Amino acid sequence: MLQSLWIGIQTAFGPAALLCTALGVAVGILGGAMPGINASITTALLLPFTYSMEPTEALMLLVGVYIGVNYGGSIPAILIGTPGTPSAGATLLDGHPMRMQGKASLALNVSLTASTVGNLVSGVILVAVALPIAKAALRFGPAEYFSLGVLGLTLIAGLTEKNVIKGIFAASLGLFLSTVGADEFLGRPRFAFGSIDLAQGIDLVPAMMGLFAMGMMIKDFWKPQDLDSNKEEIKLSVLPLNVFKKIFPISLFSGTLGTFIGALPGAGASVASFICYNQVKSMSKEPEKFGTGCVEGVAAAEASNNGVTGGALIPMLGLGIPGSGTTAIILSAMIIHGIVPGPNLFISKPEIPYGLFVAVFTGTIFMYLLGLLYTRMFLKVIMLPQEILNTAIVAIVLTGAYAVQRDTFDLWVVFTLGIASFFLRRVKVPITPLVLGLVLGATVERSMRRALTLSGGSWSTFFTRPLSAVLLMGAVFMLGWTIYRSHKFAKK
Repeated sequence: MLQSLWIGIQTAFGPAALLCTALGVAVGILGGAMPGINASITTALLLPFTYSMEPTEALMLLVGVYIGVNYGGSIPAILIGTPGTPSAGATLLDGHPMRMQGKASLALNVSLTASTVGNLVSGVILVAVALPIAKAALRFGPAEYFSLGVLGLTLIAGLTEKNVIKGIFAASLGLFLSTVGADEFLGRPRFAFGSIDLAQGIDLVPAMMGLFAMGMMIKDFWKPQDLDSNKEEIKLSVLPLNVFKKIFPISLFSGTLGTFIGALPGAGASVASFICYNQVKSMSKEPEKFGTGCVEGVAAAEASNNGVTGGALIPMLGLGIPGSGTTAIILSAMIIHGIVPGPNLFISKPEIPYGLFVAVFTGTIFMYLLGLLYTRMFLKVIMLPQEILNTAIVAIVLTGAYAVQRDTFDLWVVFTLGIASFFLRRVKVPITPLVLGLVLGATVERSMRRALTLSGGSWSTFFTRPLSAVLLMGAVFMLGWTIYRSHKFAKK
């Protein structure tokens, strides 16, 4: 183990390897900061440039992109109210309110610090338990993924303590939107109404842009917000010590939980960020602060979705199973270079897996340094007059939505859901449960139908399988705890 790790250190600290990692992180942050250009797209754009590179350097370039994108998505979430990547949806809940309060610099610094801690935690876990976690992930079948999705859906209660009924309505609307498109099992279109575009389903990126960004822009057009951006402090600095002490334990917890969720193929950073956000909120002594602009919420979301980075590499390297769309592209790069992932890789070519383990740490250092520079650059952007900034935001949103699939239908999705978001906000229906239902809907339905197919239609499979039963018990406990906290808060 130590000998293999030393080989990985020598590999990752080579001049070419360090350069590739730094370049990947820089491109990744910029890709994440552009709404619509997510981790998978950014990684795919760089994939052709890796064909003539050495295998280790090519993989470190792509891993650097993965690290940078997950942090970069928080930048537009905080500054313009639209997540650069779906995993930054939870960051928006407290990050953008902080920007509205003239604390954009603090919010970006909290995001950067929490992302750094989350990545470092995932790197430590990656080195220590890569193979055991990879083997444990194999035990997750359709029943377990369904129960994990149910656990995620119980977050709806935690995110809507003030009005659970409206939260459930919003989540149900999100679940309905997730069913639009072709049925994966029967191949028949659902709720397409004869439209070829609707038969392909609603893509998550333009949907989130419409619900969050376009909805806010329409709301701002209807009733402009009074933002005194001139009071925003522009400085290149590290996080204040008192704030660091407040978010450090939260970042450790969220980074650890995010790593283990990331090790489950298909779970994803979006699921991890909402689960950790709600978990930290439920453990807080002041849960009412969440959603109003508190640093704990930003830290929980960012540490968890960055922790997923290291976690997603575990099944990819140990089992050859990609944990996300981005790791699927990285896996393709491995195959192109003649590398066969799996347990034997740790013995036959230890410089590959252990080199990537070390690259997580070096990439995190580059991310922090580059993040400080990007923070100052992006803070200058929000000094623009509000009318110009709002126009630019709309242009970025529409460009980003179109760039995902180069389909004008996605623009109609942005406009339609933006208008729907505006009216839902007017009647105080929360948007976050809707997004959560949209994110988890496909996973829950797919896993449920597969589990029932394998069990011959018996629902008992969800309770007789130990891991599934434990996850369902966790969902019941979390729901009960949230109701208790809601009652306590209302009484207070």
